[in-house]
Amino acid sequence: MKPIAAIASGPFLSACALLCLTGLAKLRQPRPTSAAMSGAFHRPVPDGVARLIGLYEIALGLGAAVVGGGAAMIVAATYAAFALFALLLRRTAPDAACGCLGDRSTRVSFAHLVCAASAAAIAALYALTGGSGARTVLVHQPFGGVPLLTLVACCAAGATLFLGASNEEPSWPH
Repeated sequence: MKPIAAIASGPFLSACALLCLTGLAKLRQPRPTSAAMSGAFHRPVPDGVARLIGLYEIALGLGAAVVGGGAAMIVAATYAAFALFALLLRRTAPDAACGCLGDRSTRVSFAHLVCAASAAAIAALYALTGGSGARTVLVHQPFGGVPLLTLVACCAAGATLFLGASNEEPSWPH
């Protein structure tokens, strides 16, 4: 694995873990996601669609973490789509919750764009530099990869706090 891919492996695995966490939130509490989509697209979106998105996120997060490589580009495209959706929702329904964290969802903020754009960039970098699956990454880590996995879990949990915080900058244009 190239050195840049090795460096990016932690942030990439964190982005995959975040997909799993937000997917679980959509499975447990799909209503905020379906409401956000209804607001953005100006037509009703059933809760089942939100649950399907949640399943997709979990499958992608787990699959990309295990496989690495080209699957990372799908992660990048997914996070880019999330950033575009956040911009669309901010424009069409500025007071609507994002739906990314179930009932803990907040209005779309700059945090959503930063998180989605950063995850998209790191996943694209990981794909383009030949990043490997988690097993290959962990084999080369000290202590069986436990410190890396601990940091990945902390980063993913911190991202959920970042996304769920009500930190809206009032001057951000509508």
